[in-house]
Amino acid sequence: YHSSRNVEHARPMFEASWCALLASWTSVMEESADDVPDELVGLVMRGFANAVHIAAEFGMQTEREAFVTMLAKYTYLDSAKTMGQRNIEAFKTIISLALTDGNHLGSSWAQVLKCLSEFQRLHMIGTGAKTDASIFFPAARGGNSGANGLAAASALASPLGANSSE
Repeated sequence: YHSSRNVEHARPMFEASWCALLASWTSVMEESADDVPDELVGLVMRGFANAVHIAAEFGMQTEREAFVTMLAKYTYLDSAKTMGQRNIEAFKTIISLALTDGNHLGSSWAQVLKCLSEFQRLHMIGTGAKTDASIFFPAARGGNSGANGLAAASALASPLGANSSE
């Protein structure tokens, strides 16, 4: 083995491996919740966060966008699919990335802000607060959120609220 302290050596290694990393982590996230242990999901989330950090530090826009987009997809905030713990972990990872790597996220901020906006909308629906749509367009009440919106808001709000004091 050869060790190096030059950070620039990490760039070509990441350029060569990012597609394989994304594919392997995606396959873990696509598996049934019963088939994947929570510890593995945690490692995948850590991998996503580290990959975004590396891509952001080296100004690798395509790679950064790919990882942030897939991470946002796994929040299920804009989906009719039932949410689980892994989706909450994906949301928490996106929030963490915004806090730690925000200065280097560039155009990936669009995905982060979309997730935050959708979370806020679902939280408002779940708590019974009036959304902008229900105020400005009373005939459009209920929208497309349905029962999944209420379940998503309550599932996301309680774990985040419990961890906000840390």
